[in-house]
Amino acid sequence: MRVALGAGRLRVLRQVLTESLLLSVIAGVLGVGLAYVGADALVRMWPIDVRMTHGQSLQIHATPDLDVLLFTAGVALLTGVLFGIAPAWAAFASAPLSSLRQGAGAGDTKSRRLFGQSLIVAQVALSVVLLSAAALFVGHLYNLRNVDLGFRRDGVLIVTLDPSHSGYERVQLSGMYRGLLEQLAAIPGVRSVALGAVTPIEGGAASRFVRVEGFQEDTEQRRRVMLNWVGPKYFETLGTTLIAGRDFQFFEDERRPRVAIVNRAMARYYFGDGSPLGKHVTFEGQDRPYEIVGMAVDAKYSDLHEPAPRTIYLNAFQDARGVSQQVALRTTVPPAAVAGDVRRFVRDTLKTVAVAKVRTLADQVDASLAPERIIAALAEFFGGVGALLVAIGLYGLLAYSVARRVNEIGVRMALGATRTDVAVMVLKSAFAVVCVGLIVGAPVALWSRRFASSVMEHLPLASPWPIAFAAAAMIAIALVAAYVPARRAATVDPMQALRQE
Repeated sequence: MRVALGAGRLRVLRQVLTESLLLSVIAGVLGVGLAYVGADALVRMWPIDVRMTHGQSLQIHATPDLDVLLFTAGVALLTGVLFGIAPAWAAFASAPLSSLRQGAGAGDTKSRRLFGQSLIVAQVALSVVLLSAAALFVGHLYNLRNVDLGFRRDGVLIVTLDPSHSGYERVQLSGMYRGLLEQLAAIPGVRSVALGAVTPIEGGAASRFVRVEGFQEDTEQRRRVMLNWVGPKYFETLGTTLIAGRDFQFFEDERRPRVAIVNRAMARYYFGDGSPLGKHVTFEGQDRPYEIVGMAVDAKYSDLHEPAPRTIYLNAFQDARGVSQQVALRTTVPPAAVAGDVRRFVRDTLKTVAVAKVRTLADQVDASLAPERIIAALAEFFGGVGALLVAIGLYGLLAYSVARRVNEIGVRMALGATRTDVAVMVLKSAFAVVCVGLIVGAPVALWSRRFASSVMEHLPLASPWPIAFAAAAMIAIALVAAYVPARRAATVDPMQALRQE
């Protein structure tokens, strides 16, 4: 209409660019606000200072900086310019008279429909990649949280002591720890208490080479055995099952024969199907052997991803060199509820021994999963954003298509098409676009797993479920996005639609 009335190209171009850039600026300002709010929300999804298994601290800084804001502002302006020029170019490419005669269907050519559909196909393909990655990382995190740990992490409080500057000798500490355990066991809500040099998923365990009675080990297959000094009731407190033999006792001191408990992995390697009880092991560089008096199930102490290593447990009260610094308490109440009493008893009993750290075993395990939790959370967030963009884009495309095809729909209904036929026609259009996007996105999602494996190890790359989830999500989103346009198309009045012609 404007071209027919004499508007020049520069005038029309200035108008459409003004409208497009205005929308881009408004959206950009809203995007900046959402960036700050969203970054703060992402950080609140996990603790800012997450203590990892090897003593490192993971600091999360997600506030957008100037470089990021300038880049995104440039992208927003570029998008506004490109998609503002497109309709202006289309206005000059078609003759004004033919455009006016087309009425409601003006400009609705096959090439334009294909261009709009191609954009939605690209969105669907990208969202399939994002959603499959989210499902892959979340599934991996779920598997890690439900893996057999060999201990029960709920209801356990871990107290780390620091006797390095206490002035006590190790022999003195051994007797004082025994008194401390008796007092802690009397706290209301505490079911059992024990010492341990290393608690699960803490890292930093000792290891040594061993010689096992009756076993000739190949030099090439020789591996160090993990070592942990623990006290009586340690396995009961941690929820690690003793499957053979007995637990340590307090009366087993340095004057009695040395005893040890092995895990199932060590028993299987050195003794096969035979019983390890009564056999003897000797550490390299020592002559005095340890008699195996018990066998425990395998428990993970260093890495949730790897099988439990061969492990030997020694009695912390029998070997003064192994005086432990970790106190574990299993409680019948929330573990944090007894933390204050524990600190008070440590201060009254050990005097100069400092409490370095107090936290639950569940938190300790979760901290070891910090990288997996962060990546899974980010993948969920961006997968959700991609799915939302697909829903908005598909809805916009279908709503625009229905508005442009009102005359066609009126003709179809005048010739006998039912409301159901019209609704199905719109739904088929949505389903076709999504299927093409799935066909394009699925191979890309499969290829991107190589990149995912470089970001995080031990991912279940062969699992088909992440892509199946992404496909099902896209189909569901398409049905939801197409519902309103399909319903609107089904309610078109044939007579009113024909009069518009």
